[in-house]
Amino acid sequence: MKRYIVYILLIFSGFCVSCDEYLETKTYGEILPETTEDYASLIHTHLYNIEASTSDKILGNFNDVLRWECFSDNLNASLSKSVSNSYTPIYVGSYIGSAIYRFNNLFQVVRDANVVLDNVKEKDSELDKKITAVAYTLRAVLYYNMMRELCEPYEKQRATEIMGVPIVDHFDMEAKPGRGNIQETVDFIIEDLKRASL
Repeated sequence: MKRYIVYILLIFSGFCVSCDEYLETKTYGEILPETTEDYASLIHTHLYNIEASTSDKILGNFNDVLRWECFSDNLNASLSKSVSNSYTPIYVGSYIGSAIYRFNNLFQVVRDANVVLDNVKEKDSELDKKITAVAYTLRAVLYYNMMRELCEPYEKQRATEIMGVPIVDHFDMEAKPGRGNIQETVDFIIEDLKRASL
């Protein structure tokens, strides 16, 4: 009888024990890709958005570019709506505040490019080389757009004095890069384009 009780206790204790992997959960966005195809899907998502024009993250849209150009070229224009029914641009400050959302979106794409570059660039397959080249090009385009929108115009004599864009060249959630000068940003863009062409 004792033997049956021991067997029943062993079977019951077997049901009470769980495995750690089953109970371990990962929240959305914390799981890194494992295969080359997973890394490629990070890049292909952004390329699809560019082709389908479903996202203004990377290249922007012509309305925003036109609006920013008008703001910078037409500073003597009326800064509020006119009394008549004719339309004039709304005060510039209402659009400047939205820039933080644009840069947040751009740095999310930079993050994805950095994840790919940190994990794929040392591999030798043809797909890995293509993904790496696209990631470098994508990051260079993003930094060019951010430099154009965020920084003063480039002047060779003052290039080390003009503030640039914070350089994020690898995936690190805890990094807090400072803003360098515009010459560092230009060099970073050129270096990425050279690496993409290799």
